[in-house]
Amino acid sequence: MPAAAEGPRSWQRVEGPARSAPLTALAVDGSGHLAVAAEGRVWVRGAAGWRSQAVRGPLSDLAFDGGALWIAGEQGVWWLSEDARLEPRHPGAGERDRRVARIAALAGLVAAAGDGGVFARAPGGPWQALREGIPSRPATAIFLRKSVISEGTFEVWSSVDGRLYRAVLSADGETLEATPWQRVALDGPGGGAIRDLAEGPGGSLVALGAGWLAGEVPDAAWTRHRLVLPPGAEARRVRFAAGGWFLASDRGVLLGRPPETSLHRAEPPVGRAAALAVEAAGSVVYAATEEGLFESWPERSAPAAELQLPPERIRDDPAVGVVQRAALIYLGLGPARMRDLRRRVDRRGWLPRVDLRAGAGLQRDRSRDFDQSFVSGALRELLDEELERRHDASLSLTLSWDLGDGVFDPEVIDLSREARAVIELRDDVLDEINRLYFERRRTLVSLSGLDPGDGAEAIRLRLRADELAAGLDSWTGGWFSRHTPRLASALP
Repeated sequence: MPAAAEGPRSWQRVEGPARSAPLTALAVDGSGHLAVAAEGRVWVRGAAGWRSQAVRGPLSDLAFDGGALWIAGEQGVWWLSEDARLEPRHPGAGERDRRVARIAALAGLVAAAGDGGVFARAPGGPWQALREGIPSRPATAIFLRKSVISEGTFEVWSSVDGRLYRAVLSADGETLEATPWQRVALDGPGGGAIRDLAEGPGGSLVALGAGWLAGEVPDAAWTRHRLVLPPGAEARRVRFAAGGWFLASDRGVLLGRPPETSLHRAEPPVGRAAALAVEAAGSVVYAATEEGLFESWPERSAPAAELQLPPERIRDDPAVGVVQRAALIYLGLGPARMRDLRRRVDRRGWLPRVDLRAGAGLQRDRSRDFDQSFVSGALRELLDEELERRHDASLSLTLSWDLGDGVFDPEVIDLSREARAVIELRDDVLDEINRLYFERRRTLVSLSGLDPGDGAEAIRLRLRADELAAGLDSWTGGWFSRHTPRLASALP
């Protein structure tokens, strides 16, 4: 087994990509470009910062080709230009051919592996299916590298049914020619699908299975080395960087140490979050996990004088009681709130109940009388009509007291329940404040008594103290940071 990553490493979350869904793919290039993918969206980081692009369906792999980005997923392959132009470039028309699991790009040449097998395309040319000499079955891995046979030729490696195959490609303009696939034997324990193909030490090729790793042996059979993984862990992707192995697994990012084949988890948080991809750019390693994107770099040692913590610095921190009061005030859990509620309930029984009533009435009466008279031989019709209207309005105000509420108000029972709930919540908050505060104090004591030559441990303790201070800061609404200087700011 090759060497593992040398020295302690720091892991930090990369802000930018949204965390609405687990990240499923990752790609970096030598120009500082970084790309990550989740279901239905890709984020690309360049010189101008992050930009996002919606892409249809679940996405499985990414590959940079110059400044452009190739995107593979269950519904096909897309090409994203540097100016954010997205073009579909699917390897086939059928659903099976379009379902791509892995993609690789090198010097304009692109190769894809998926349910339809292996496809490749020359720069600017059409996709071609590479099926001669390889079973017509789904391919699970793909790798491209320049061939040593002649200038302008490339090697393409892929895996079908757990077997490793190799072919040689040559591009003449938009025309691509490929030799028949040749199977490469794999010996040793282990089996199953090849999860990943990657570059190893000295430009060699390595193959990764769920629990094994095999390295390239020229003109000979490769030998699988069984990996000793954490219980239940299965490897997914592998990268060789900074002299060692970084594996993405369903139990987090795993690191190897020579000469054993056992692997251990990286430091939190990437050591606990399921990782789906890892990539490396020089000594910097990136990990795409279900909890977000992280980057890692070797920790630098610093002069002892810059990392030592004077004992009097510990006494400068505010007392735990002051921190507790700041947290209770910020969260609104102080005793003043309950005292105010009790005072209001006590007053309630002496306040009257107020009833205000208003009414209005409209009455309208109309009557008619008819009569006849006969005078001097003439008949006369007589009509008598009467109309009467009347408007009424009423307004009443009633004050009533329930004198029993002045002796015992039923709301006191609800207030007691609320008080018990607040007390339980306040106890939980104070327990968490005490834990963070005194664990930080122990960290500062360890830092002040550290051997001056142990710079790496001093950096770790400073970062741990700042992590605990950030927790106290969140409970106090920023109060703690305003009264306590950060320690990591003193790092070189």
